[in-house]
Amino acid sequence: MKIPLLLLSLALSTQGFAQIASEDFSTANTDVWGIEHHSPGTWNATSGNPGGMLQVNVSSSQSILPAAMLIPDAAIHPWSGNFANLGVSAFTYDREVVGGSANFGTRINLVLGNDNGTPTNFADDTLVYTQTGDNFQFGSMPWATFSTPIPSQELVMPPSWSGGAFPSSPVAGSGPDILWDHVINHVDYVGLAMDTPLGGFAWFGSHTLNFDNFILDGPVPAGITFCDPANINSTGQSTTLGGSFLTGGGISGGMSDLHLECTNGVPNELGYFLVGTTATDPGLSVSNGVLCLAGGPFYRYNVAGTTSNSVGLFNAAGVLQNFAGTSSVGPVGMETGFDVPDAVAGSPQVITAGSTWHFQVWHRDTPAGAGTSNLSNGFSVTF
Repeated sequence: MKIPLLLLSLALSTQGFAQIASEDFSTANTDVWGIEHHSPGTWNATSGNPGGMLQVNVSSSQSILPAAMLIPDAAIHPWSGNFANLGVSAFTYDREVVGGSANFGTRINLVLGNDNGTPTNFADDTLVYTQTGDNFQFGSMPWATFSTPIPSQELVMPPSWSGGAFPSSPVAGSGPDILWDHVINHVDYVGLAMDTPLGGFAWFGSHTLNFDNFILDGPVPAGITFCDPANINSTGQSTTLGGSFLTGGGISGGMSDLHLECTNGVPNELGYFLVGTTATDPGLSVSNGVLCLAGGPFYRYNVAGTTSNSVGLFNAAGVLQNFAGTSSVGPVGMETGFDVPDAVAGSPQVITAGSTWHFQVWHRDTPAGAGTSNLSNGFSVTF
């Protein structure tokens, strides 16, 4: 009996260069990849692409879902987390078809799932998914590599993605953007479904497949944190600052290569980015926060009408959105974070190759009391 579901339809855009998680099956099936918690794949030390590999036999009879899905089953595995905060950008895998057949062909979908705290029960899960471009129907196929962008920092359901919630999910019946937000900020597993994992016609087929070289990509890490964690704000969380290099960390055309993101802030409160040449840990108490750029001059990116305007509001998810649209992440008018220019606002200095700068976010926190403000952790970057 296939589980009933509530289905809604949903995008794409990515950036990233470092590996957040990887599995080349060189020593074992470490993360216990298999079919839906009940049929672990068979690890083989040879015949991969190259080296070790994972073999799975998939058929419609194996699955309680509309299409059998390969997922990690280890109690603790790296294929989970807040993908927006991590800056996850893509999932890549190698696949070989040993043999088999399917009624309408098999179109593998990349799936991101939120299990609602019940890992082995799909009845309350929420899924978002998109096709990987991996299609096969009869016979065998040689090793091939497939990489699927994951627009993890988007605030709305990306165009090429779809999503659905099973009846017991807390967001069952919600719109696509809520589904996307619910999953992308709390991914419990990455999956490869043998067809559409929710809705439509049930998949009928049987294949023997080999998999290798699973990679979850993210942005190039740009720096290190200090004064971390920051004092908690009125949401009970510490406002969190991090960043990544969009390409290689250089300076070009009046802009640095640094993109900053601020999360876990207070919804609907004003915030902007600070920069300085000196980092201090511990810092100086300011309102409910700690200023960690004390001990030297620091500057504010709040110059209206310029690339030095980072002023914005935290959205409902606690992510700082930029009023000025001076960020490359997110759809126009809904950009998150801040792309740092080479000119330092209010200072004759510019960011140059080899220099180190320190960043923080100041924000209001009215729910904590009239006139109250707070600050994020600090973030140090060498260009």
